Formats: sequence, structure tokens, C-alpha cells
Amino acid sequence: MSDLSELISLCKSEVLIEVNSHTISYQSVEEYFEDNYETSEKDEITDDVMAKMIELNTIVWLCVYPDTPIGSYRFFHYDIDIAVGEMLKHLKGKQSR
Repeated sequence: MSDLSELISLCKSEVLIEVNSHTISYQSVEEYFEDNYETSEKDEITDDVMAKMIELNTIVWLCVYPDTPIGSYRFFHYDIDIAVGEMLKHLKGKQSR
């Protein structure tokens, strides 16, 4: 089973993945975050990940609803495989509690 398939199987509701949404409006990574996210949301992204997103001009956004269509977890990264893997680790850790 692929990591994405496993992630989907762990969620009772939606799994959303967006890649490079900033390019639709011809924005840089910095402009996109400035216009679309609060400071607290941007603070969730580590400095090294943000720097790499800027360097690669790539934003991967992953949002999952594991338990209900109301509660979700989000994750930003520059690499889709890493994003999916990190979310899998988070959900598996949540299940083992």
C-alpha cells in the first residue's frame, strides 16, 4: 500500500492536497502566505521548510479529516512525499494513545 493510500484509509472523511496554488495568482511563496494566512498559521512552518519552499517556489498543502468532517490537521511542505509521510506519522501516533 502506498503512503497516500494508507493515509486515505486512516481518514473517515476528506483528504485534500494542493500543490502550487500560489501560481494561479502569479504570487511568490512569500506573497501567497502573506495574503492568505494569519501569522499564527505561518508560524507552524519551520524556518528551514519555509526557506526551501521559497527556494523551490513550491507549496504543498495537505489537510486531512481523520475523525469527522469538522476536525482537521494541516501540513505545509515543499515535498509531497514528505508531507504525506509526516501526516501518516502524526495520525498513527494519535491512534496509539
